[in-house]
Amino acid sequence: MALVIYFWIILIAGFVLLVQDSREESRTPARNPLPAWNADILEFLLFVSMLLFLYAGLGGLVAIATEDWRANPILKPWRTPMVALGSQAGMLLTVLFLFHPSFKRLISFDAPEKIFSFSPLRLGFGEYFKHGLFAALAALPLIMAIGKGWESLLMWLEDLGFHVALNRQDLLDLFANESGVAVSITMIVLAVVVAPITEEIVFRGALYRYLKGRFSPRSAMVFSSLCFALIHWNLLAAMPLFLLGMLLCRAYEKSQNILVPICFHALFNANTIATLILASQVDAIP
Repeated sequence: MALVIYFWIILIAGFVLLVQDSREESRTPARNPLPAWNADILEFLLFVSMLLFLYAGLGGLVAIATEDWRANPILKPWRTPMVALGSQAGMLLTVLFLFHPSFKRLISFDAPEKIFSFSPLRLGFGEYFKHGLFAALAALPLIMAIGKGWESLLMWLEDLGFHVALNRQDLLDLFANESGVAVSITMIVLAVVVAPITEEIVFRGALYRYLKGRFSPRSAMVFSSLCFALIHWNLLAAMPLFLLGMLLCRAYEKSQNILVPICFHALFNANTIATLILASQVDAIP
């Protein structure tokens, strides 16, 4: 019952805010576009190379170091969040190396200093939280509908005889199972704090804004959102994540403050976790 009530509250609130957002969009005068990241091709290639190397490298090193944990029932639940934490740390280090002056001095790449801000428009805490909350609520009905349709399409293809992977993301599967309080708290921190910060800085703050300076804003949204969906490496979540990426780009473009899509992303992940918790309580009822 709690899951049904929660679902309908989110759905109704999201629909109301979606209508309100559409009306405000038509009445509000166009704001100056979010500035592009006008990096040269070498600086961008360095960014991509470091991102892939550190993301895969640190995640891979943690995976190798924890390989023996598979046989240990106590340590096994910790393996997935630790590998995810290694990968996220690789993404964050990439951003620090290329955008923070103290870290840029540690590498030999001698790029000219540029004024670059992930948040050209400054907002107060209440403002970016409000914008992030409204954007997340308005997006949820659309993402849930697309996700359900995408899942139905994949199941239909499975029924036709195609081999389609319908498994959920590893972290979600682990959270849905009883893995212990400490593991669950670690996964919540990863999903609601760490991942939104690193992924928004990388995919919206850097990738989207670089592509925006080379292609049309819509093309930049599509390609950066496609990369965002692909890096999660899960077919079932691919279409909802692609749509989420597009809406995160839109929230960033409208607010011109990276904290808004970070807040949006964190609230979206928190909603997913809350839904899993409520669903597990329903399953536990005899």
